[in-house]
Amino acid sequence: MPYELSIQLNRCWTLAACAICGDEIDVLPGPRLYLRGSDAAVCLDCAGVHAPELVQLLYAGEQVGVYQC
Repeated sequence: MPYELSIQLNRCWTLAACAICGDEIDVLPGPRLYLRGSDAAVCLDCAGVHAPELVQLLYAGEQVGVYQC
């Protein structure tokens, strides 16, 4: 099943279940991956399968020191 993901700014730390696989994830402050149009967080493993280009953008931001994944 294809999933549409988006990058959204998360303002506070929380624990959540990945919206795709259900694994528990730490959702840290900063840009994070979510199901498009929702507040359902997605883990990096699932995002790497469904939207690898968005994962690359997050890591690119981390490498230049904008934030940490």
